[in-house]
Amino acid sequence: MEAGAGGSRALPAGEGRPRAHLAALVLARGGSKGIPLKNIKLLAGVPLIGWVLRAASDAGVFHSVWVSTDHDEIEKVAKQFGAQVHRRSPEVSQDSSTSLEAIREFLNHHHEVDIVGNIQATSPCLHPSDLIKVADLIQKEGFDSVFSVVRRHQFRWSEVKKGENKMTEPQNLNPAKRYRRQDWPGELYENGSFYFAKRHLIEKGYLQGGKMAYYEMRAEHSVDIDIDIDWPIAEQRVLSFGYFGKEPLKEVKLLVCSIDGCLTNGRIYVTEDQKEMVSYDYRDIVGIDLLKKRGIQVRLISERDCSKTLSALQLGCIAKVSATNKLQVLEEWQKDMGLSWKEVAYLGNEESDVECLKKAGMSGVPADACAVAQKAAGYICKSNGGCGAVREFAEHIFLLLEKVNSARKQMEEGEEDLCPGTSGAHRQSFKLGSKGEGDNIRLASDMLWDDVPRLEGQGAGEGPRPTAQRCAGCTTACSKPRGDEPGAPDATGTNRVTLGRYIKRIPSTPANKSASSGAQLKCLYTNARSMGNKQEELETCVCLQGYDPIGITETWWDSSYDWSAGMEGYGLFRKDRQGRRGGGVALYVNDQLECVELHLGMDEEPTESLWVRIKGRARAGDITAGVCYRPPDQGDRADEALYRQIGAASCSQALVLMGDFNHPDICWRDNANSASNPGSSWNVLMTTFSSK
Repeated sequence: MEAGAGGSRALPAGEGRPRAHLAALVLARGGSKGIPLKNIKLLAGVPLIGWVLRAASDAGVFHSVWVSTDHDEIEKVAKQFGAQVHRRSPEVSQDSSTSLEAIREFLNHHHEVDIVGNIQATSPCLHPSDLIKVADLIQKEGFDSVFSVVRRHQFRWSEVKKGENKMTEPQNLNPAKRYRRQDWPGELYENGSFYFAKRHLIEKGYLQGGKMAYYEMRAEHSVDIDIDIDWPIAEQRVLSFGYFGKEPLKEVKLLVCSIDGCLTNGRIYVTEDQKEMVSYDYRDIVGIDLLKKRGIQVRLISERDCSKTLSALQLGCIAKVSATNKLQVLEEWQKDMGLSWKEVAYLGNEESDVECLKKAGMSGVPADACAVAQKAAGYICKSNGGCGAVREFAEHIFLLLEKVNSARKQMEEGEEDLCPGTSGAHRQSFKLGSKGEGDNIRLASDMLWDDVPRLEGQGAGEGPRPTAQRCAGCTTACSKPRGDEPGAPDATGTNRVTLGRYIKRIPSTPANKSASSGAQLKCLYTNARSMGNKQEELETCVCLQGYDPIGITETWWDSSYDWSAGMEGYGLFRKDRQGRRGGGVALYVNDQLECVELHLGMDEEPTESLWVRIKGRARAGDITAGVCYRPPDQGDRADEALYRQIGAASCSQALVLMGDFNHPDICWRDNANSASNPGSSWNVLMTTFSSK
């Protein structure tokens, strides 16, 4: 990775900076139990620790940037990002060692440091703007300690341990008068992104104390890999809201790829008649085709004469072989096309590619690239050269292009200016935070406080940690303000990623209150098996991807959950199961689309289904969208009613059907139907869609 202007540096006195030495310190030991060497695992092509080191370096408020570690590989990565390294002792590198112990040891060895900004390595969406504001609170406004918080809408209940003969009690709500989400400001929770404190406080054994303030971070920037979100969803969040450097991203127009070691695995096979052969991965050829279809020109470069190989591949790309100076060739191509360096991407793997990697606005290397190439690159693929690295890098380019297009769209719509590297988190259709960036600093009391969770971790035997919050030190058990149904599946474990895995990278519908029937809607469907503890996760996915319709089955809602079902920027259509718990269907439709509910005889029929008509553009037909749930034990009468509804909906020019049909005569894997009944669900579905 190419380091920014980080490391140790003295800030000029002429800038009005206080003389107190402010050091950024990232604690990153090598003994992570959950994910081995988690701190340097690649997240969106960048080592996890690299995200916060980049933010700290570019903030420009630190006299020095440090990583405290006990591991050689972590030290190597830290230095690649321009940080200095403090080798911590074994005594403070144990599983039982606390952050405070490691920070105090650091201060004992670095007497020049007056203030420590302890930044958590597992907070990859941290931005320099946050660190700048916090540094001003410490250095200019005289606070002794500042820590990060995030606003959560979570109702808390007292914990009842196993064997205790008592009932749980509400801690911050009146069950008889439950707030609607939009009427409740929520509460502040530590998110652990950073803790700033002065030396004298730390030496007394405190990270928080004296004159304290908290800093409220935007919800979309509050990511904790340990407890908030799993790795694949974290990558999506980083690509949408992460900090990518001082320069704003631009749309890539040219990708230059090294042939040997990137397009191929670098091996050359020689036959008996002295002919050379190489192998390639068809996925990489597909990646090149996808780039071309997106209007990105692909050119190839090699130090050896491989013209016969290129002729055999028939890629249709401009290529330069026998290139003794790759940078010179790259500069010629860049000038001939009239591009800025930000519009050039480069994929290389050898020392001869290093200068090209440094010049290009977007750079990548295969997983097996040499060390110096990896150090110069902005993205390290998970795939080796000749094994899908080109396709993977193409996907990375596409994701960043989405970020560029999102920023451009907001500028065109006249919305607020975005910081470099940020994405459309504050679109009018959906806002995560109710506070502006200028209104997120609050004064805390001079000593301990009651309404903010403490630092201590959860002790053994205290039960599972609640998701998406750092509140294990409280005497109460925190839960989401939904999902107290008996037997509702927990949001932890495998069910937690159900929603995120349905993310589709297809164009979203233009915000013109109508949709073209010839265009794709960006859809999300899930069988939730209780939305009670998944609403916040759903909102995260929606914020990341901006879906048009969202279909949900088995919501398990009833009338007591009216207040929590709404989602800003979306209209909600819902049908709860009557008479017993479970079931229920819902449709969220983006407010940018004009739609009406269709009844199709549902009021008289015992089915769990919802239908809406989304208005099409001028001279285009409307789109019918439906969500259906068929319980496994549903009777013939309800089946017949559901089939009639599907048949009626199929009269629409365009139909989007989402649902879980639970029918024993359907084998989705074999595309087969074991039933002879012409009215079976398989035949109805096939008849409906084969005619489209």
